[in-house]
Amino acid sequence: MIQQVSSALGVAFAGVLLELYALSSGEGLTIGAFHIAFIAVAFLNLLGAWPISRLPANAGANVSGHVDKAEAG
Repeated sequence: MIQQVSSALGVAFAGVLLELYALSSGEGLTIGAFHIAFIAVAFLNLLGAWPISRLPANAGANVSGHVDKAEAG
């Protein structure tokens, strides 16, 4: 869920960056502006993945029904 939210916010943030670039430069969008926006979206997605990477290995096992082989015996 948090990763989907960060992706949506990343796309919105990239749109804002592109709009700000267009307003500040007074010309059309360039490939460089899209590079910056793409890197910004990638960075925000990495921020969204950080809390997920800190979850324990068995997170969600009670919902999915998966049982650890060591615990199953």
